[in-house]
Amino acid sequence: MFKKKEKLQLLKIFLFFFLGLIFITNNSVMAMNNSINEEISEITKKEENEEIKKIISLQKFCALHEMGHAVVAYELSQRHGTYLINLIKIELIQDNKNIVDGTTEFVFDKEDPFGNLFALSGFYGGLEAEKTIKIPIENFKNRGNHDEQDIERIVQYIIEKRWFLENFYSSTDSLETRKVKIKDIAQQKTQEIIKQYEKFLSPLADELLQKQNITKREFEDLLEKLINKKNNSPKNTQIKEINQSKYNIKNSKCNCFIL
Repeated sequence: MFKKKEKLQLLKIFLFFFLGLIFITNNSVMAMNNSINEEISEITKKEENEEIKKIISLQKFCALHEMGHAVVAYELSQRHGTYLINLIKIELIQDNKNIVDGTTEFVFDKEDPFGNLFALSGFYGGLEAEKTIKIPIENFKNRGNHDEQDIERIVQYIIEKRWFLENFYSSTDSLETRKVKIKDIAQQKTQEIIKQYEKFLSPLADELLQKQNITKREFEDLLEKLINKKNNSPKNTQIKEINQSKYNIKNSKCNCFIL
């Protein structure tokens, strides 16, 4: 009888110990799960924040690219006349897939050598503006290569017309050498203008992000405000009107799709 009681007592102790062990283990597992869940939650939030930053950076990247086209086309029209090249509008659209579609529209005289040369500089504007961006732009890529296609098309047209022969290139130069020389002339002019407008590119891009659509008149007003703010003195912008019926006008767009 005593031995049975002793066995029962030992069994109770063992059972109590076993239940306690289960309780401790269960609490440890729950604590570990909570810790893991917290870590997962933190990682998820961090990834979401990084994704938001990426989207914002992507939008800003595209806006700066489009403003690069715009400032070059606009500046050349102010220097040489709106009958040769004239800015029309800038647009920025984002769809549900986070693909940004940017468009800068300008017109130029397709039958004038300098009209084509200025258009060439205009198409280089977006690519040169990208070089002023401080974020790692290798994360983004230009889908469709619209700028490069337009550049090649206009360079080929200039060569076929034999424009600037013996000025920019020689008759003894190969086709590729001629292309390179014409591109260099246009790109150097673009780089000069982008450097001139570099301080205004970011605030102009911010306005484009906010408005999504900017006309030439709105662009001029924004630019005037930025210049006045920088110089702290009023400046009147001369807006020249153009009668397009007198000229061979070609409507051109930079359609930039950026992933």
